[in-house]
Amino acid sequence: MNETEERHQRKKAIRLWLKGVRTFIMLKIVPRSRAWLCKCKKRYRKHGWKGLQSQSRKPKRNPYAYSSTIRRLVVQAYRRVQKRPWGLRGVSAVRRELRVTFRLQPTPSTSTLKALCVTMCETTEADQLMSKVKESRYVSRLKFRIKFQ
Repeated sequence: MNETEERHQRKKAIRLWLKGVRTFIMLKIVPRSRAWLCKCKKRYRKHGWKGLQSQSRKPKRNPYAYSSTIRRLVVQAYRRVQKRPWGLRGVSAVRRELRVTFRLQPTPSTSTLKALCVTMCETTEADQLMSKVKESRYVSRLKFRIKFQ
């Protein structure tokens, strides 16, 4: 059943309910469950006709997401590892850095660290690189203008 048909059935059920039709008769006219009907009534009472539209099924939050402090520690550890003149620089080194230097227990898995480093560290470094490129273009344009004035 598509969205328009579903909305039509909800409105039909609410119209019948507002007219005072009994529940078992409504369920014969609109072939749905009693729980579905109760849900429609509840949404109508709370939000009116707009409450009968389909609602998002997307979760509001992720209970397993890492906090901002842990993400910040991951970025700090990643940058410390990258600045070293020697040694390992991969995700396993970042994990060891978190465990040894920051005493983080339990440490996030290597796949989680890789995802965090890609999304948080490299995007900021890419932004810095792009700003340097834009700055160098600006400087070269200025030099070009000064040269031919």
